[in-house]
Amino acid sequence: MKDLKRNATKCLALGAALGIGVAPAAVAAAKTVVPKKGAAFVGTSTQKSGNLGLPLDLRVSPTGTTMGRFDIEWTSTCQGTGGQGSYGGLSVTLNKKITKGVFTDTSTFSKAFSNGDKGAFVTKLYGKFTNPLRAAGTFRVTVIITDGTTGATVDSCDSGVVTWVATN
Repeated sequence: MKDLKRNATKCLALGAALGIGVAPAAVAAAKTVVPKKGAAFVGTSTQKSGNLGLPLDLRVSPTGTTMGRFDIEWTSTCQGTGGQGSYGGLSVTLNKKITKGVFTDTSTFSKAFSNGDKGAFVTKLYGKFTNPLRAAGTFRVTVIITDGTTGATVDSCDSGVVTWVATN
């Protein structure tokens, strides 16, 4: 038991030295951030077009309890041999409840392509207000493209985890 305590103490000390430990008092002191009511936020993500981060915006409801709208431009890299290369778009998320400063969404939709293929899209959004005038989070989109006739997968695309920051 002494060895277990000694090893735990060493791990905590090492974590603190590396800046990866979290003291219990710090966890207890964390408080919920409430966003500014009716605020509009703009920002960019880690995805880029040239040297510029791709844009996003979000709006908080007049009551401050709902993320009324989140728009993010994105691109995904495809893996198939069909020559698609990449696929991108604008994702819009509407009316998600803000709980303890956090909003999330997972959505799916499909799209028929002009060649008859079909795309199945999955988007995942996580956002947190870090102060009343700033939000940050992650976004990811994956796409599975299937042959419209056979149903066989012909390509898959993934944005990877995209981080974003928006301010009022």
